[in-house]
Amino acid sequence: PDGPLFPGKPGCPGSPTKPANPVLPVSPGKPLGPDNPVAPLSPCCPCAPGWPIEPGCPGNPVAPCCPGLPENPLAPFSPCAPVAPVPPVAPATPGLPAKPCEPGEPVSPGKPFDPDGPARPGKPTDP
Repeated sequence: PDGPLFPGKPGCPGSPTKPANPVLPVSPGKPLGPDNPVAPLSPCCPCAPGWPIEPGCPGNPVAPCCPGLPENPLAPFSPCAPVAPVPPVAPATPGLPAKPCEPGEPVSPGKPFDPDGPARPGKPTDP
């Protein structure tokens, strides 16, 4: 919503041409990206002791950033603390036996494909 506006469309025939929308400055609060190349670079995560510093992180290709842990490779913005272990899932209790399905009507096989048959009419073009 804070990015530049789309240029205006020309007016309809017989009416004055609509002027283009003014280009607004990009908000500094948006993350760096193709739609906001001038946003301030986001800081990368502080590395825990013993972890190597690697250049680059999402949103800031020149800042130092620590890599994610093997258990958490997608957390470059975290302070490189181990992710919490997932609690084990309790085994499922056996339920009732599956109820047999009611017999339904047979499925229609449909018409065979005719490569020489008539083509479906196309949609009219949008003027």
